[in-house]
Parts: sequence; structure tokens; C-alpha cells
Amino acid sequence: MSTLQTRYGLEESAKLIADAQIQANAFGPDMKAYLAATGAGNSPAVILLLAMQKRGELRYMPEQAAAKVKELRSSGKFSKLNIDMSRVLTRLAQPAKSAQQLAAYNTSGGDDVMVGMSHMTAAEARRELDALDAKDSDLFNSDGPRRAKAIKKRQALQQQIAGGKS
Repeated sequence: MSTLQTRYGLEESAKLIADAQIQANAFGPDMKAYLAATGAGNSPAVILLLAMQKRGELRYMPEQAAAKVKELRSSGKFSKLNIDMSRVLTRLAQPAKSAQQLAAYNTSGGDDVMVGMSHMTAAEARRELDALDAKDSDLFNSDGPRRAKAIKKRQALQQQIAGGKS
């Protein structure tokens, strides 16, 4: 758990881990088995979310989450934990995407890549980007036109994944 200790300190990371374990136990043996089998139980993000769930901080309605974010930001306590909690709560504070917004992207909500930009889903674009980032790709193992083409393709994929924003 060195990542948690580095980010939050020994005392706070121990509290997060304890709360995450209590919450995982509350979810039952299937959840614990899943967390162990996938390794997700060692993820700092998953530990934070489980701890926040145990503490009741993921049960907020959007207005309550927005108020909690405002409280955290105005507290003057800019710990890494408060910053990370604000990030999670900001997502809760944002209203769900409307059907009209989803239709504009032609997605079901989990893959916000505009169809007009490419035939790829965001997941496909991410896989292609991962392939370009591999050590044996043209991006790293060629010069001249092939490398320039790989750079241009990488930039286009990054822009597509970002939803067409520059």
C-alpha cells in the first residue's frame, strides 16, 4: 500500500484501508472474491471509493454532493484526500446525461466519442492508442514519414478520446 501511504500518509491510509475492508466485507464474499481475483482490491482508487461508501459519502444526491465539494474547497484544508474526495463528489454533483445529450454522441453513456469523428468507439480508440504507445511501434522505432504518420494518428486518437475537444 505504498501508493496510499505516499499520497495520504500512514495514519490516513490505515483508516482508508480499514474502512474499505469493512465495506468490502459488508458487500459480501462475492465482492471480496472479485476484488481479490482482479487485483482491484489493491487499487488506491477502489480503496478510496470503498472507504467513501462506508463513510456514507457516495449516497449524496447531486445537490448534497455539490454542497460537500464547496465545503471541502472552502475549508482551507487542501490535503490530497480532500482533493481526491472533491473529485469523486464533483462527479456525483453533475446531473446525469440526458437522453438528448447521449443521442448527440450516439452512445449509451459510457463511451463519449462522437460518431462523426470516427467509426471507433472510445474503447477501440484507447486500444489503438495503447498499440501506438508500445515500444515496438512506428512512434518509437521509425524515422521520417512513418513516425510523422504515427504522431499524427496518436494526436487524432487522443483528441477523439477527449470527445473532440482540443
